[in-house]
This record gives sequence, structure tokens and C-alpha cells, in this order.
Amino acid sequence: MSKGRILFLRSYPSRLDFSTYNIQQFGMGKAFNELGYDFDFYTYTNLSSTETIVYEDKSNCTRTMCVEIKGKKVFNWGIMPEMKDKSFLEQYDAIVCQEYYQIMTYSLSKRSNKVSVYAGPYWNMFRSKAASFLYDRLFVPAIRKNTKVVLSKSLLMKNYLEGKGFKNVVNIGVALDIDRFKIDCSIDETTRELMKYMTDNKCLLFVGRQDPNKNFQFLCKVYEKILLTIPDIKLVVVGKSITRRRNNPEHKTYYEQIVESFPESVRNGIVHVEKIENEQLRYIYPLAKCLMLPSINEVFGMVLLEAMYLGCPVVSSNNGGSTTLITNGETGYIEPCFDCEKWAATVINIVNDASLSSRLITNSKKLIESNYTWTHLAKQMLTKIL
Repeated sequence: MSKGRILFLRSYPSRLDFSTYNIQQFGMGKAFNELGYDFDFYTYTNLSSTETIVYEDKSNCTRTMCVEIKGKKVFNWGIMPEMKDKSFLEQYDAIVCQEYYQIMTYSLSKRSNKVSVYAGPYWNMFRSKAASFLYDRLFVPAIRKNTKVVLSKSLLMKNYLEGKGFKNVVNIGVALDIDRFKIDCSIDETTRELMKYMTDNKCLLFVGRQDPNKNFQFLCKVYEKILLTIPDIKLVVVGKSITRRRNNPEHKTYYEQIVESFPESVRNGIVHVEKIENEQLRYIYPLAKCLMLPSINEVFGMVLLEAMYLGCPVVSSNNGGSTTLITNGETGYIEPCFDCEKWAATVINIVNDASLSSRLITNSKKLIESNYTWTHLAKQMLTKIL
């Protein structure tokens, strides 16, 4: 018998790609199910509404339901009118809205005293400072007053929200569903070929989209510096690239435009794989000498959690996930400045020092297992949202 029902709302007006994206809410829902609570994950779609049971815990008679609900896009907000009905909201023991800057967070907090917020981006998500100012004046005071608690994904987000006057902010981070890595997963051909390459070569790793925010050009500059000391090291890049349309008559991808600007030694050392299913990455991380994440902004960085759990040392910029997870020299390294020489020196040190690499791998996995599983975070959330 279920102990209660939890509603989690993602109203950002873009449809999730369930085939390729690592859905955090599914791991969260599974954890709540195992703790005895039903979990309904509502997310925006511009198509027809659908309902799917994505997980069932038969021992607790609980389930995670994913509901894609058709909404309207207004500016950067998703509007789902039917969710505003009080009788609908009264079904739930707790309501968690993703992000304070979504108008549905304001709307639901005016209709129910059970609303909490789970917030991530620690920068202005509006198109202008004026729009952010107006939202802060018109809607944030009611959200501050009416929500039970704001759970932040990082210390950077906690500080950002407190700067907007929120008093009830608790930093809990983001978690990893480690159980999915314990389920057998057959290796596909693309992964098998990449595994052979990484076994035969000394490789660094980048996982993510190639775009300016991910700082891909800087990454290539760091790699160029590393090659001066370790000339046989390779860089494996996993992920799609954006295509810039302006001043790009040949419709080259951002990846192509950046890489072709570097000398042959850099170009020849980079292996680009556009797509590897998330489940397959478990076989890739352990073969890399180091994961580099030089993002300018990063809400958290699931790749950090995955790499740290799966046995790959990490070097990261100062971002949401790194400031929460990393202690320099113990669980990885944060390089706060975009200085190629410093980044290269840190990566080279990890690659060349086997005892350091081993310590980072051991400590990182222990940290994720003890503090950053969804079961651990769900227990923390329950103490705040109920």
C-alpha cells in the first residue's frame, strides 16, 4: 500500500527525447517508489498527451508514471491549464515544480500549500535582464511566500536564489541511478569499435554537445598543449555538434569549424563519435585516462556523476556539479580559470601519476555511492517536501 503520492512537474516548453536523454526524474521516481510513494512525472509536450508507467515496485505496490501533457508555449514558459485545477492538486501529498522561473511554479504555488521547488540554473534564464527583473518583481515574491522549500541542485544555485531573497533554500545536489549500471547491457558495434580504439591507445574523453557553452574550442586548445608533453595521447569526443548558420555557407558543424582551425597533430588525434546510447557509456568511461568538462555554465553535469562512479578521473571548470562534488586532489580537480597551461598541467599530472589516478577513482566512486544516489537524495527530499 502506497504511503502517498508525489507530483513532479517539468513545465519548460520543450519535449524530452526519451530515447537518448538520461531522464533524472525516472531515477528519482524509482527511489520514491522504493521508499513507498507513488511518483507522477508530468512534462510538457506540444503533441497529444500520453501516460506511461516507466517503473513499478511490486513489493511496495508503487509506480512511477510519466505523463506528457499537451501545453502551450508562451515566451519561455510552458502553460498546462488543466494542472491548475485544485481537485487535481489535492490528490498529492507533495508537489515539486522544476525551476522557480517557470510561470507554472507561480501558478501552482498560488493554488496549493504543498508546493516545493527543485532548481538548477544559476544564471539568468530570461532573454533579457529586463524580463528577469519584471519576473522577480511580479512573481518571485509569491513563490517565496507560498512554497514550502526550494531544493537547489548546487551551491552556486543556492547562492543565486538567496540573492533573489529566498530564505528556505536547501542544497541537495543531483543523483545517479547506479542500479541501471548493474543490469546487463549488450555492447553494440559502435561501442565495441570505440572500446578497442581506447584499449589500444591512451585517451582523454569529452562527453557532450559541441557548442560555445561547452567551451569546445578551449578543450581543443588544452589538448594541443597536452600533446606537447604526451604526443601519442588521443582525445575521444562523444556527442552531437550544433550547426551555425550565420557565415557558414557550407553548413559545416561547429565541431568541423573548430577542429579544422587547429594543426594536423590535433586533428589527427581527435576521434569524434556523434552518438552513443547513454547505457553504453558504462563501457567507455573506465577506458579514459581523464574526462575534461570545461563548460562555461553547467547546471550540474551528469557526465561528472557518471565518470566519477564508473572509474574515470575528472577535471572540470567551476560549475554546479563540480563545486558540489569535487575536492581537489581527492575526487577530481576544478580549474576555475580558463587557462590552457594550467588545465594541461593538471590533466598531464593525472595521466602520468598512476597512484593519483587510482586515488581519485576510488574516492569518487565512494562519494557517489554514499551521497549521490537517488535513494539518498529522495530521503532528504521527503524530510523537506512533506
